[in-house]
Amino acid sequence: MKTKIILLFFLLNGLSYKAISQKIQVTLAAGIDTTNNNNKKEIFKLWENYLNSYPDSTYNNPYWVEFEKRKYTSFDLINNAGFLSPSLYGLSYRGGKNVVLSITPFGQLYQIKSLFYFSYPDKSIYPLAIVNYYAEKENGNYKLSNFISYHTSGWQKRNIGYFNYIFHPNHPFDIYKANEANEYYMRISKLFDVNLDTIDYYIAENCDKIFELQGFDFVVGIGSDNNLCGFYDAKNNIIYSNTIVGEDYRHEITHSILKKFPNSGIFHLGIVTYWGGENAHFNKPLNYHIKRVNDYLKKHPEINLNNFIEDFYQLDEFTSPHYVIAAIFCHEAIEKGGIDKLKKLFSYGNENVDSYKAIEKEFGIKRNSLNNYLRQKISYFATHGFEVKFQ
Repeated sequence: MKTKIILLFFLLNGLSYKAISQKIQVTLAAGIDTTNNNNKKEIFKLWENYLNSYPDSTYNNPYWVEFEKRKYTSFDLINNAGFLSPSLYGLSYRGGKNVVLSITPFGQLYQIKSLFYFSYPDKSIYPLAIVNYYAEKENGNYKLSNFISYHTSGWQKRNIGYFNYIFHPNHPFDIYKANEANEYYMRISKLFDVNLDTIDYYIAENCDKIFELQGFDFVVGIGSDNNLCGFYDAKNNIIYSNTIVGEDYRHEITHSILKKFPNSGIFHLGIVTYWGGENAHFNKPLNYHIKRVNDYLKKHPEINLNNFIEDFYQLDEFTSPHYVIAAIFCHEAIEKGGIDKLKKLFSYGNENVDSYKAIEKEFGIKRNSLNNYLRQKISYFATHGFEVKFQ
């Protein structure tokens, strides 16, 4: 799943938030004693300093533990949660605030729990996320560290090929699926001439538990009926999967090779769905979603697919039609010209206008003809199905 919660922009348009600022207002919840407890006083100041030290930028931040700065390219894993656009800190710069809810001893560490939110003019609040970090001593001073490092300390670990699997204790590890995943990763990397990198692959029980291990108690979008998701952290080469999909989440594995194509636009979503197998999109195969989209379009002739990127991106929380449509164009590219044609499709840029231009240039379909073309294609594939191709 890579559907970003860009809806935050629309939700927050109703708020009178400020222009972009690099300052985040941080307060302390009642009951946290920083007067008589020097540790909590130091940790609160650490947190306040960190939030106002450009935490969404990648540099040698003085408020973070050295071990994780060496381990990760972009060490704050919550900042890299790709389902938020902009990031949590990016949203906070737009008038967001933060309140520290608790600073709790955890062995030799302290756990920091805080709430990011927007405030309405009537003093009510719009919560964005409740997050958890740890503070630990390093050379006599407290520094921040990720929640995941300690949350998964008792989890099991297996190394299969290029994948370092870290999975919750109740997960029945499937060695066959792990080997299949490794073979698939090598295959698509070779197709695109991408270097093979080691991937950390976390398997939690479900979507809510993925959020939890990342450090979220709550985030906008959590708690949907479809509680099976996955994410790929491109900066740190981390896959997050759920126990149903398990070791071979092809949708997310495919994301890992697309770093080489930063201008792939909507077709990035298409290829991860097209090659996603039985868990192509929201843990269902592509044919399932094509049939759903086709049925919906039959009932809604007023929908104009000439603007499908802007106007037809969400059927419901189980199907995103623009993933399906982008997958169709990836299929057509491979049919017409193999991987080379697909690579050309990935070269036009990331704005919506770039994707429409790619469709016209590579397939000869003008934008005002997309509605008829796509309705016919979707109807055909809903009836006959896909034969997924790789070259």
